[in-house]
Amino acid sequence: MLLPQGHGLHPGNGVLRFFNLSTGIFVRARLPLLTDHHVLDSPDGVLLLQHNLDDDAPIRVLNPLTGDTAELPARTPSVEIYFDSLINDQEHAASLSVGADGVAMAAVALFSLSTIILATTRDRRWRVATWNPRYMGVPSVSFQGKIYALRSSAEVGTYKRTVQIFQIEPQLMRIGPSYPKLIASCTIGGIDDSFDLVECDSEILLIHTKYSATSPEFLVYKLADLILGKLVPVTSIGGNVLFVDVARRQSVSSRAMLGNGITGDAVVYLVPSYGRPQQYQIGSGTWSDVAGDVSDGGTVSRTYSLVDHMYNCCDCARSSR
Repeated sequence: MLLPQGHGLHPGNGVLRFFNLSTGIFVRARLPLLTDHHVLDSPDGVLLLQHNLDDDAPIRVLNPLTGDTAELPARTPSVEIYFDSLINDQEHAASLSVGADGVAMAAVALFSLSTIILATTRDRRWRVATWNPRYMGVPSVSFQGKIYALRSSAEVGTYKRTVQIFQIEPQLMRIGPSYPKLIASCTIGGIDDSFDLVECDSEILLIHTKYSATSPEFLVYKLADLILGKLVPVTSIGGNVLFVDVARRQSVSSRAMLGNGITGDAVVYLVPSYGRPQQYQIGSGTWSDVAGDVSDGGTVSRTYSLVDHMYNCCDCARSSR
């Protein structure tokens, strides 16, 4: 996970910090490109970079651990509006995939515009594809070169919600028109409930938040089960911890959370009535405290833990793998 610095601003000294979501190890990497480039997104841990001043410079793909780079087409007037919208669009999704011919493709889905922009390392310009707004879905998550998007709507005459999950395959768009594919649909929860998608241990999970007057309840479903029509929540997520109310939903191994009082198979959530993050055990349905605090504009005692970083520093950033 790329860690933002200075409340979302990356320093101009070319040094970035990364956090291993499995081991809990922090890594500092010196990346000379970051002295005059900024990060657009980081799908699957690879950075998409844009030059700070030169719009005619190519969009660069950088592996921060190996230093390997590749070039995508520069932004042109026809796609400027889409690149500019990335600055404040918290619900776009970026993916990076490699085709059978070995050519890398980057894609960015902008759900507010029902648009996806994509380009390969062999292209001279970015391509733009659009779809009917009825396919629009957020939240979203990218996984193994594909983008998954969720749409939730109220059922007419009931207090239920219909949840639909779509799959977008950018590689198919290299061949011809391709639209978001509906892969799962279910009627679930109350009209005021919310839903999120997150990747956890190479699986896509649906997180269902059931709100109440005090503390919410969380139900977690596997997308693989929903595709088969199986609507049964899981009671274990492999000892992992889910963050769902930060800028970007994340799954973190409990091994990486030592010292935070987190035991795994839990959802970490900032409970409004409590004013601090707590953990919800999905197996027992119980709440307990975690280490860390959240700044409310006053003086707080920082533990400098990942919990602190997620809630105090990631508000302005899309911290991604």
